Amino acid sequence: MYNQIKSSVKFLLFISVILFISGNVLAQQQRGENHPPKLPDSKEISKMITDLSTKLSLSESQNKEISELFTKHFNEVKTKMKNGREEMDKLKRDFEEQVKKVLTDDQKTMFVDFMSKQGPENRQKNSRRQ
Repeated sequence: MYNQIKSSVKFLLFISVILFISGNVLAQQQRGENHPPKLPDSKEISKMITDLSTKLSLSESQNKEISELFTKHFNEVKTKMKNGREEMDKLKRDFEEQVKKVLTDDQKTMFVDFMSKQGPENRQKNSRRQ
């Protein structure tokens, strides 16, 4: 019994360390460090093209081509950002499933509860309380 409790405590400590490290990385990203800039919407893209057209005195055909290039570029960037986020979410789900395979049913319930409280906003609240 004592060994089971001891191994459970070690496991939870290990998970806590992993979450602490990943939490720090996410917190840095939320502060703007290594965080991609907000993508312009269609209205902002249109304004960029209009400004560029004015500054460079673009012809009608150049304006049309540049507009298509800008739109295509930002659509590709948006797709790549979405795919990156989906890959991170999949890694997280896979990790949690692997952890659950080690746990008892009661521990799984506690683990789900524990993980739900580990979002970036909760980590910030908890760090302010200390």
